Amino acid sequence: MQTNARVRYGTSVANLDQSTDDVTLSTDHEVRINGLSPATKYWYSVGTSTMDLVGTNDTSFYFNTYPVTSTPVPLRVWVTGDQGTGYINQFNVRDAYLSHVGSQPATAWLMLGDNAYFQGREAEYQMSIFKEGYPTILRNTCVWPAPGNHDYYSSASAANETGAYYSCFDLPKLGECGGVPSNKEAYYSFDHGNVHFISLDSYDSPRSPTGAMANWLVQDLLYAKANSDWIIAYWHHPPYTKGSHNSDDVNDSGGLMRDMRENILPILEANGVDLVLTGHSHSYERSFLIDSHYGLSTTFAPSTMLKDGTSGRADEAGAYDKPAEFTAHAGAVYTVCGVSGKKDASGALDHPTMYMSTIAHCGSMILDVDGNDLHARFLNEFGAVVDHFDLHKEQGSVRLALKVKLEGPYDNATTIMHDSLRMLGHIPFVQPYTGIYTHAGDGGTEETTAAVLTTSGADAIVDWIFIELRSAIDPTAVVATHSALLQRDGDVVAADGSSSLAFRVPMGNYHVAVRHRNHLGTMTMQPYFLRHAPVVIDLTNPATATFGTEAQRNENGTMLLWMGNTVVDTELKYVGTANDRDPVLVAVGGVLPTNTVSGYLPEDTNMDGTVKYVGTKNDRDPILVNVGGVLPTNTRQEQLP
Repeated sequence: MQTNARVRYGTSVANLDQSTDDVTLSTDHEVRINGLSPATKYWYSVGTSTMDLVGTNDTSFYFNTYPVTSTPVPLRVWVTGDQGTGYINQFNVRDAYLSHVGSQPATAWLMLGDNAYFQGREAEYQMSIFKEGYPTILRNTCVWPAPGNHDYYSSASAANETGAYYSCFDLPKLGECGGVPSNKEAYYSFDHGNVHFISLDSYDSPRSPTGAMANWLVQDLLYAKANSDWIIAYWHHPPYTKGSHNSDDVNDSGGLMRDMRENILPILEANGVDLVLTGHSHSYERSFLIDSHYGLSTTFAPSTMLKDGTSGRADEAGAYDKPAEFTAHAGAVYTVCGVSGKKDASGALDHPTMYMSTIAHCGSMILDVDGNDLHARFLNEFGAVVDHFDLHKEQGSVRLALKVKLEGPYDNATTIMHDSLRMLGHIPFVQPYTGIYTHAGDGGTEETTAAVLTTSGADAIVDWIFIELRSAIDPTAVVATHSALLQRDGDVVAADGSSSLAFRVPMGNYHVAVRHRNHLGTMTMQPYFLRHAPVVIDLTNPATATFGTEAQRNENGTMLLWMGNTVVDTELKYVGTANDRDPVLVAVGGVLPTNTVSGYLPEDTNMDGTVKYVGTKNDRDPILVNVGGVLPTNTRQEQLP
């Protein structure tokens, strides 16, 4: 019967106070809900514009929206392959999973292809997946399928997006869930927090290394490396198997396994993929941590291709270790889990890449990702954990492309800063902020080289500067620091003179504060979401909001840190206790005001390499100007919380 459709939803099961309609009269509906909050649980009901059909006051009808991309939050994933048989084994695997996870079910479910046997027809999907197979799980778990060969046997088409597979699932080909738009439902990607998932089509889409799918994959991996800590790829036909299928046999499955191994794996491994999940072979097989094996099993060379030949179990030999940053050819784990609906007692099960191979079990996989650790286990149909392994990464870095200018060396005519300290050889190789500011995280050990300080022009170094990441919740709390180098054009770079700043903290929201040894500091008003790719913050732009009032000096549209803080405290003072004027006189001798002294000194407020108390370009007068220029008892407060 054709009807319209309405989804009612809300954050309380007893108060579904919002709704979205599809006014089209149809038996199939897609209802898109906008404006949902991230990482939030919603209850819902489904019906028509006049009545609810299911979900009213039913606590099992809920969904959890995903967290903001890049946010490292705990994640549980259920993985099934070749599950939709309608056999008793399918239901046993399902029930074992539900019993095992209890009150902590997965929030993402990956289907590895051959999702509905035997022809991938609409009726088979309805019976083995939606009606008999997983109706209660589908109420509250987001499913992310990859197509297998059986999904195409009822004349489905990847090119035209027709057939039961494409009518049963609505997949994010436009990048709606993160990642680069593929414009094809056959292959796509999505984010869950700090994990990036890539679903590929190993059957009906071109598998050429220069084809549309491979070209999209390259671009999507660039996105993943910038926004994620983990990359998990999945598809149907395994690159390595010796179960009911043989990946060495080009006649087996028409060479699809070979194509994925030879053409797709090099792209994934060059971009640091962590885990690859496949089905098709009705066995469970799990590799060591391996890399660069693109040929037949007889060509596997442990001396170069085996990154870690242990079990990869944290409770035994230890987890497989991966670099903190995505690194080409650092190794990945490959699994075959084509036993979520049936198993076949055939195959040699002797592929040399595999740590474990078995045809004794039906089952599914459960993945838990928590920050820098990934835990995987294979659960059989009786609820026993048959295999498990772990991947571990050190804390990765977030990157910052910061721009700031100091009033002291600023030249209004050229709009860049002078580099007199560098030209006179006064800038120290070792950062000068130990004993001035408190370091946090990896900060405090920065050193540069003579070669860096020979660079001239707009990228010449003006001085060292001190950068703080502060908590988004409590901006008084400093999370990490970095002593960096400031170039004449305002770019803040690492001690190597060119790189963006890297802080070893989780991706997330941070206030950014900038401090200098004789200028007042400033901090961003809003927290910025920092990720692996450099985030640009231009503190010289008046449009960049900063904390407090008049945190910087506006010089003809260029924002500058206030100069003159010779005693390195939180205010500029011209007279009185702990004022900033007297140290200038003391530095030149304390008696004869016309004396001067050269060097790398905090009293050198204009940073020309010479401390002067009187005369042209002296270091005293700017202090009076910056407290108001008329009343010497005025002060200017540093605008940091």
